[in-house]
This record gives sequence, C-alpha cells and structure tokens, in this order.
Amino acid sequence: MEKKYCAFIYIEKGKNIGVTFPDFPGCTAVGLTFEEALNTAKEALESHIEVMITENLDIPYPKNIDDIIDEANEDKNKPQVVWLLVEVPEHKVKRLNITLLEYEANKFDNYISTHKKLKNRSNFLAEAGLYYINHHP
Repeated sequence: MEKKYCAFIYIEKGKNIGVTFPDFPGCTAVGLTFEEALNTAKEALESHIEVMITENLDIPYPKNIDDIIDEANEDKNKPQVVWLLVEVPEHKVKRLNITLLEYEANKFDNYISTHKKLKNRSNFLAEAGLYYINHHP
C-alpha cells in the first residue's frame, strides 16, 4: 500500500527550487530544476522514513491536503508555493487476522464499495485506525 504525502515546492527566481513536507518537519530537498527537485524530494522522503523506521518512530499518517493548503495560505509573508503529492511505498506489511460480527463486515463492505479509493477491508481498517489515532492522541 502506498501513501501519498503532500509536498510544497518553493520557487524563487534565480535560486534553487526547494521542497518541504508538512507531515515531516525537517525533511527538505532542493534542485536546480523542477524535475531535479522532484527526484531529490522523493529520495529525501524515502530516506527520512527509513531513518524513522530504524529508530522505531511512528510514521505519520498523511494530513488532509485541504488542511495543509489552508495552513500554508494563512502566512501571507511566505513565498508562493506549489504543492504536489509524493507517493512512498510501505516498507513492510504485516498480516493480521481479526474477528468481526457479520453485520459489521457487511457495513464495512458496503461503505468500501461506495468509496473506491479504500480498495478493500484491510485498507479501510488501516485508514480508519490511523485516522483515529492521529485525531485522538
């Protein structure tokens, strides 16, 4: 399962193109061209996540893009930014067996069938669980 994290691209004439990740403070990348900045951004994010895994730190769940954009637009003194989504593959998958009441599984399946981005029960439960953890610390 891949996660998509928002990245801000800072473009200032005559300077390098900078990239930051709102979900990962301190993770930055630069490039002389837009393409170079995108490539170094993906490498930087993957390396940052690998270090977090090595140090047994929690990988944040991607923030809602609309919230990130609203936050970025609050500070009128910041340079103009362009945002994009950077996909990062998960490093390990762990299989779990769970038990649900039949009506619960049916409710999940009905919900998933109308929200195609969720793909399946595993994806739904991962998204729901991480959302809960991130919003109820």
